[in-house]
Amino acid sequence: MTESLSTVSRSAHGLSSSACVVCRQRKTKCDRRRPTCSFCQKYDFDCTYLLPRKAGLRAGYVSQLEQRIAELEARFESFQQEVWQSLPQSQGDTVATAPCIQTKAGDPSVPQVPEVAQVSQPSSHFSAGDAPPVGLTQLDGDDDPLALVAEPLELTQAMAAEYCAIWFEKYHPWFPILHQPSLVEYCQQWDPTSDATSSLRRLQAIVAVILPDHCPNAGLTPALRRQWSQRLRHEVLLAAMHNLCMENLQALLIISIVEYGEGNLSEFWNLMALCKRMGTQLGLRDLVAHNCQNFGVSFSQAPPRMLSVPTTAIELEEKTRAFWAAEALDSVSTLGVAWNLGVSKPELAASLPCSDDIWGFSEALLAMYRFGGVDSPSCFSLFVRLATRDLWHVHHFLQQSYYSQPSSTDATAAPVDVPSNSRQRECMVVDQQLLEWQQDFQRLLTVSTPPYTDLYSYSTTESSQAKHPNTILIQCTVDSAIISLYQRYLIPAVRPYDDGTAVGDERRDSVASAPPKPWEHAADRCQQSCDHMAEVLRNASDEILTNVNPLIIYSIFVAGRFSIAYHHTIGTEVPSKTHFIIYALTVCGKRWLLARQLRRVLDAAMWERSASASTATPLPNEFYDLQYHALDIAEALKRWDEAIQGVAPTH
Repeated sequence: MTESLSTVSRSAHGLSSSACVVCRQRKTKCDRRRPTCSFCQKYDFDCTYLLPRKAGLRAGYVSQLEQRIAELEARFESFQQEVWQSLPQSQGDTVATAPCIQTKAGDPSVPQVPEVAQVSQPSSHFSAGDAPPVGLTQLDGDDDPLALVAEPLELTQAMAAEYCAIWFEKYHPWFPILHQPSLVEYCQQWDPTSDATSSLRRLQAIVAVILPDHCPNAGLTPALRRQWSQRLRHEVLLAAMHNLCMENLQALLIISIVEYGEGNLSEFWNLMALCKRMGTQLGLRDLVAHNCQNFGVSFSQAPPRMLSVPTTAIELEEKTRAFWAAEALDSVSTLGVAWNLGVSKPELAASLPCSDDIWGFSEALLAMYRFGGVDSPSCFSLFVRLATRDLWHVHHFLQQSYYSQPSSTDATAAPVDVPSNSRQRECMVVDQQLLEWQQDFQRLLTVSTPPYTDLYSYSTTESSQAKHPNTILIQCTVDSAIISLYQRYLIPAVRPYDDGTAVGDERRDSVASAPPKPWEHAADRCQQSCDHMAEVLRNASDEILTNVNPLIIYSIFVAGRFSIAYHHTIGTEVPSKTHFIIYALTVCGKRWLLARQLRRVLDAAMWERSASASTATPLPNEFYDLQYHALDIAEALKRWDEAIQGVAPTH
């Protein structure tokens, strides 16, 4: 103990725990000073200290460790024999792997999973009433949580065809980034025993999206399906990190849907950053903006890229759609916040996706269309235009400073409050652009001109045709953009002074300042947007809302939260149309977890409006503060929902 204390004392005073090399060789007393001892400093020697050797293993440690390992092996063998003896002989030879899509061993892009011994059928001591669910097998011991082992999910050719059919029926109409004839042909020719290819990643991504909602084995638990989906997403992500290709980019865009729908916003935005970076490396922006004129050409006006020009019309259109899908998802998913500085500026002369009807043709017909250059935009291209061109002005406006800087060089000059002057005019200019876009889109829906016939081409099981899912998404996105544009300026915040006190603070009695009044024009425009969205959602069928793009969820929540928070602030009753908005989240919640979470938030807010309501876990105060956008308080609302559901927080 004394020796250790002295060592600490020497190290604290800059002394070494041992003598230097020179003093050791000359057998001279060393004062052990660092970096040079007195003897070496006096005679100008190179003073060097050797690092002390680490203590080795204590005597007998290795033999004790070997003995313990031998004992554990013996205990494991005896336990294994007891387990196998308690099972029927006919079930003792079945071995399966962990739940994942089986790929051929040796695929470097997918980490190998150790094999786990399990029984393919439940043992004989289960009755019909307490048998484990399909896909799980109980070995022995009712209280052992590890007794339930998942059976493997082997993707067969029939299952691949089934999942592709579901994708092109429910998801492709509003997210048409894949060429249906090419993928269907690949599924027909695909051999499950062959090596894993980049095209297989797209199948894995499709299965990861559909599996939580649909599975061939109806008896599988939702928790097990989510685990399988999560595992497939990890495999797709790892493959994309190690192999830069178009198929992996498409797979990432596909799995981003389920990440957003489950409320994993951080994971979704990370995927969007990765997708945009991969698109840059693949030259997708040069493809849509410069038509590949700088690919492999050193004398082009744009900086040259050593990339190959697409050889087929399908490849060209897939790259075009992948680029715009990433840009649109990034823009709409961060609509209303000011911190997304990575939103790309509009490419006014860039080529947009072709018509969705033509996109379903074969290579020969698609090449004829591309050669002819007929302008036949689709509902997806209209959504891309809105997200990447018109909404950019909303992003740009919200990213500007709320207050202007003092024009005077005097540092003590009072800041100028802008929202009542030029800031309001700028806000109204952006709103006027959105209003004109909304009116033009409504005329398209009324006239239904031939280039836009697919706005109503999405048919359901009902006798009459329903609106296209992207049509509803576009209308709700525009309405939420208007609300996000105005809500911060509805009741202007009071700018604090340098000492932390506000204009209306009691510590500044000398300042006679009335509380800020609501901006009536902003309140009217926000309320009109809420009413319009409620009417759109009321006319939409439940089948459409169940299978719509999950990006619509936060657009609906923005309107519902504004309606409740604003009327809570002014002390009036919430309009009855707000219930249509909450019901729309209920319908979307049949498919997406994020919608169920946000519906519980709105239900709690409506319950707190009651005078007799008292909850043990109230909503965060920021929910009623319209200075915060809905995405700014997303993490706080998620923790609140986990608290009331009794779920462990996710990280």
